[in-house]
Amino acid sequence: MTRQVIENPIINRPYDMPSRHWKFDDNGLVVPETIDGRRPSESWIPIPQPTKGKKDFFQPTLDDVTFERRKSNDQVEVVRSADDAWRRGGYQGVTTTSRRLLEYWSDPDRDNRILFCQREAVETAIYLAEAAPKLGAHWLRTALDDQNREYNAGLPRVAFKKATGSGRRS
Repeated sequence: MTRQVIENPIINRPYDMPSRHWKFDDNGLVVPETIDGRRPSESWIPIPQPTKGKKDFFQPTLDDVTFERRKSNDQVEVVRSADDAWRRGGYQGVTTTSRRLLEYWSDPDRDNRILFCQREAVETAIYLAEAAPKLGAHWLRTALDDQNREYNAGLPRVAFKKATGSGRRS
């Protein structure tokens, strides 16, 4: 597993949705080859190394070499897809105030544009709170409510990761 240096790793503009991403090899290392489209949401889950006594019966797999396992974040992908379609459709089903904010934040001619990842987090919050129920996507809120019941003792939470420099911590 030889690490390769990529001289210019930035391949997308920070104000636009990512359109390409770097490829991972079979060992989970980035290789100097790009793939069109947005990188799927995945987690790299650490795997504990085998204990000394069990090494005699240990058959290594890729997970055992990297000590991580890739896991697709299916729910993130579903929400991203719904949010993207809603964005392309012109932000249907929102209040006048939300629409004005969304149009202002997404204006390519605006001074001091916000980063795409910041805008997408706010768009997703507005989509889930305002638009999805009006547009018949009740299944999204139902899925989130089910997870809140299971993991948050019924406390309704919707959380977003924000980029460094996006403002106050929340």
